[in-house]
Amino acid sequence: KHNQPNEQAGQAQLAIRPPLLLIASTHRMSSSTALRALSGYRRLFRARKQLFTGDERALRESRFAIRAEFDKNKTITGPPEHIEGFLSMIDEAEDMLLHDISI
Repeated sequence: KHNQPNEQAGQAQLAIRPPLLLIASTHRMSSSTALRALSGYRRLFRARKQLFTGDERALRESRFAIRAEFDKNKTITGPPEHIEGFLSMIDEAEDMLLHDISI
């Protein structure tokens, strides 16, 4: 039991860290596009913290959901408009977290 908090802290750090393959796959997209995706990832994490302050379960589940979506799309390729659509979805998700959801 004594090691449990350290294990949990390690898991929390792992879940918060941006998907490394997203960064490593920048050869498939321009560096500015990769930076926009990484920025969006961080913005979503800040928005979820703001929305779910004090609700540990919601914070945990939203962290896993955001990470899962980014992992699912980490190797996205295709025409610029396809990639731009995914970046727009990040912006829309952030806007929903900050403005459209009422609890």
